[in-house]
This record gives sequence, structure tokens and C-alpha cells, in this order.
Amino acid sequence: MHNEEIIRSFYLIIEGLEILEENPFRIKHYQNAVEKLENTHQSIFELHQKGQLETLDLGKSITEQLKTWLNTGKWAILEQIRNQIPEGVLNMLKLKGIGAKKVAFLWKELNITSIEALKKACLENKIKNVKGFGEKTQENILQSIKLLEVYQSKVRYNIAHAYMEEIIQTMQKCPYIDKIEPTKELRRKMETISTLSFIASTNAQAPLEIWLEKHFAGQKDIYLSTPYYWKGTYQNMPIEFFWVSSSAFAKKQFLLTGSAQHVLHFWSDVVSSSPQSEIEIYEKAGLPYIIPELREDIHAPKTPQEWYKLNEVIDLEHLRGTIHNHSTYSDGRNTLEEMAQTAKEVWKWEYLVIADHSKSSAFYANGMYENKVKEQWQAIDNWNAKNSDFYIFKGIECDILSDGSLDYEDDFRSGFEVVIASVHHNLNMDKGKATERLLKAIMHPHTNLLGHITGRLLLVREGYPIDYEAVIDACATYNVAIELNANPYRLDLDWRWLPYAVKKGVWISINPDAHSIKGYQDTIFGVYAARKGGLLRSQTLNALSLREFKDWLRVQHEKRSSA
Repeated sequence: MHNEEIIRSFYLIIEGLEILEENPFRIKHYQNAVEKLENTHQSIFELHQKGQLETLDLGKSITEQLKTWLNTGKWAILEQIRNQIPEGVLNMLKLKGIGAKKVAFLWKELNITSIEALKKACLENKIKNVKGFGEKTQENILQSIKLLEVYQSKVRYNIAHAYMEEIIQTMQKCPYIDKIEPTKELRRKMETISTLSFIASTNAQAPLEIWLEKHFAGQKDIYLSTPYYWKGTYQNMPIEFFWVSSSAFAKKQFLLTGSAQHVLHFWSDVVSSSPQSEIEIYEKAGLPYIIPELREDIHAPKTPQEWYKLNEVIDLEHLRGTIHNHSTYSDGRNTLEEMAQTAKEVWKWEYLVIADHSKSSAFYANGMYENKVKEQWQAIDNWNAKNSDFYIFKGIECDILSDGSLDYEDDFRSGFEVVIASVHHNLNMDKGKATERLLKAIMHPHTNLLGHITGRLLLVREGYPIDYEAVIDACATYNVAIELNANPYRLDLDWRWLPYAVKKGVWISINPDAHSIKGYQDTIFGVYAARKGGLLRSQTLNALSLREFKDWLRVQHEKRSSA
């Protein structure tokens, strides 16, 4: 069981108890527990298997409840909530922005027991005049319902990737399958996935079906499946298998993988042939092999010269350092030394930028006041004095305030080697104001890099609207790099804007935004997104060597002295 599933259940308990108007102190215990679960970067289920749940410090009662649930699949308090609150009412908790108290009011006072009924009431303008709601809330509810209808059918790529590995590991044990690969959007590594799609070669479909019934955890849809196509669900997600012969595998994989425009470009050559590999398809067209991530509409078709250039897209092995990481000095889970040691020894990087939160984030992210920053600077100096083969840069994730100014006074901020300017609050500005805010921050001579520029959280909230071209153009003018935040919740800058950034010569930094040593793993998802956008190694900031990155910063610091 994944951490997200466990955390979702805790939130259901908290909100369910609030709807039932249970003791606030009891609710608080679960709130404290879920906060600790959200801050752990270890597998909760694996900790349970090792008998180490107590290390999470959830409290004796909740730890025992969690153990029972993970062992038996039963949790008394969850069953109580589901028995006492209609399922449709619980589903309304998925709507962003109304909360448990409003859901309780809608149910108990207006007898609204489903999202469908709530949508109908909003469309009939029955909510805007209810005390405590109003027209704006009614509009927000309708927008939340619209987003939920989209979000419910998808998962983020990191979740789909975990499912993919589980499925392939299982299917590779099947004696009737010669080869299996992901296909469609899963193979193209889209940031969100609606269906887990696979293609497998087999010459024994009948025994394969029998094997699946015994060994595969997915549920088959007998009405949509055929002898050459298996349709069903896996972990509540749609899943499909395409069964083909070995000789037809390459052709079918090519046709399934690419976007419609990409496939159409090669259609006449492919349908009339029987290629034995995808390389053969591209060679026939006078092109190099095109990686699945790039087979999107924004890239196809291109001239051979452009495709050969895209062969220089960034890869994980090209990265020489990591920029934008947190430690226990703000809201990270590992110490400065642990973050550095892992970056050096496990990832084999040459440098690390520690960019903990600035003081305006003190309330929600333990942002650092000046005295704490100086303490961290001293710790970094101590490390660098002892480690000549690895360098820690004194960085800061500096809040962009509502008016576009930066946190701290200029004299103090000048002590940072790397300033990553990010928006963390007041995310409800319109497009004009949000863009103006970013432009002012970009023009500030201390800004080296712009962090997660829209603040989006995939399948949770839309990013705030901005004029992308104006922001990217300004970064080009003022020599400010843009972050591709690799956290799979963010992947922000959106990969669709990378070609424009590359065209404008803007440096892109693939940043894990790691809050623990495990968070470095997110770099992989950032690389996938970067490759989708055709980001070249030559324009990836953290593909620079330590010496090259220091040279880049030297030019950056000239902006400060000349301002």
C-alpha cells in the first residue's frame, strides 16, 4: 500500500469526524498523526512490515489502529464513518475549497447527498443565497466539480510508474509472454496518466488468459475484452493489454506510442511494411531514433536536422549537481551534512545548493530568520573546508512577496551565493497581476533562478495564470534561469513551454526540491519531463560542472554589483 493511500484514509477520518461533530481533541490526534505521515519520506507500509511504525511517533492508539488496518484491511473508525455518512456526502469532501463544515451543512440542512445534486443546486442558483456561501462560493464549487471530473480519471506519473513496475514484474513471470512494454501515454511519460497501457507479444493467448486469472491482481472487464485485447482495472485504475505476435510487436508499439500527429507523419511507410524495430521505421524516413517522450504533437513533424539536434536532450547521467534542496534548517527531514553526503556518495554529484525557506515562510515552512541563516552559513563553510571534492552553495528559496519584492533586506540577501525566487502565498491573483509580480522579481538583480513558476500541484490545483512568453522573455533578458521543479506533484515549468525557453536561450534547472535524501529521487521525474520538452543538455543549468556553475554564478553576481 502506497503512502498516498494511507494518508487519504487519515484525511477521510479527520473530515468524517468533523462532519459528525466529534470531540475536537480526538480529531486533533489524527491531524497530528497525518502531519507526521506527510513529512515522512519512507514507505509507511515497509516500516509496518519491519515492525518500525513506532518510529513515526503517531501515538500508541493510532499506531495500533494503523497496524490492525494494514494487517486485516479493517479499521473500526473508518467503518463507523462510512456507516454513518452517505457515500455521496463523503465524495463531496473531494471538492476543493468547501471543507468538512460546509459539506456537513449541505447534507444536514439542505439534504444534498451527492456531487451531482450539489452541481444541480449550483446551476439552479440555489447555493449563492444560502448563509455562509454566496455567489463566489457557488462559482468555486462549480469549478471544483469541473476539475474533479477531470482529476478523478487520472493519477500522477510517479504513481502510474510504481504500478507499471509492479505489473511488469508480475507479467515477466508469465511463461506465455515473450516481451512486455508500456505503451501509449505511459510510455511517453505524460505527467498524468488516465490508463495503464501495455503491449505484450505472445503466441499462446488461451493459456495466457488462464494464467492471468490465477496470478494477476487486475480485474478483467469481460464485455470490453477480446482475444487480442485485455481491458480491466488495477488498483482502481483502468488498465489494458494489447496481445500481438512477436513479428508484429515493433509496428504495433510504434502505432500505439506516438501522438496522432506523430504517427500520421509516418503512416504511409509503416502500414505498408513489417518493421522489426522502431529504429527501422525512423531510418526509413531518414531520421534518428526518436525517444517515446518526444513523440508529441509539439515536436512532429520536424526536419532531419532538428531531430538530430534533439538527440542531445538531457539525461539523468548528464547532471553534475543538484539545485534547490532543503534541510532541517527549514522544513527538510535530513541534516545539511546528510543531504551533502548522499548527493556526493550516492548520486555522484559535484555540488549541492541548499536553498531552505526564507523568513516569510516561517509560519508554514519553518523559514529562516537572519540569525539562523548565519548559523547555516557557518555550517556550510565548515563542510566546504573539509571536503575539497564536493561543494555546498549557500542558497535560499526566497519568497516573492505580493508586490514582487524579495524577502530580506538587500544587504543581507547579497550574502547568498544562489537566490531561487519563488511564490508561496497569495496564489489567487489574476493573470496580469501574477505576471507583473513575477516580472518584478525577475528584474531584481539578486534573482538567479525562478522557482516553480505557476505554483501548480498536479491533480490538486491549477497553477496561477501567467503570461508565459512575457515571463520567459524577461528571464532571457535578465539572465535568470527557470526551474523545472521535479517534484511529481509540480513538474513546473510545464514541459510544453520548454521549446520556447530553449529557443530564447534560457537556462533550465532540473530541481528535485528535495526535502529529504529520498527526495533526490524526484530528479528522475524532472528529467523525464525535460526530455518531453526537448530540453538540451547544453541548456540544462545543473548539467554544468562545478567550475562551469561557479563561472555562471560569477556572471550572475555581476548583476548585483552593477545594479
